[in-house]
Amino acid sequence: MGTRPRRFHLDLTGLTFCDHTGLHALHQLTHQAHTAHIHLRLTGIHPRLKRTLTQHPPTPHPRTPPIQRS
Repeated sequence: MGTRPRRFHLDLTGLTFCDHTGLHALHQLTHQAHTAHIHLRLTGIHPRLKRTLTQHPPTPHPRTPPIQRS
């Protein structure tokens, strides 16, 4: 088995649209990279996506409250 990379570079130059599903995938990727101690670098971010990510930045430790059932 190979070793894990210490860095992961994702070039988003060709990404001009990103809906909720894409944002969720980026948040998941951020969390997984952080958990695995991998430095994630996003480049080529479209200005609209950059604005969205600035307003709603991925958190390294997302906390999802448990579902309350009555």
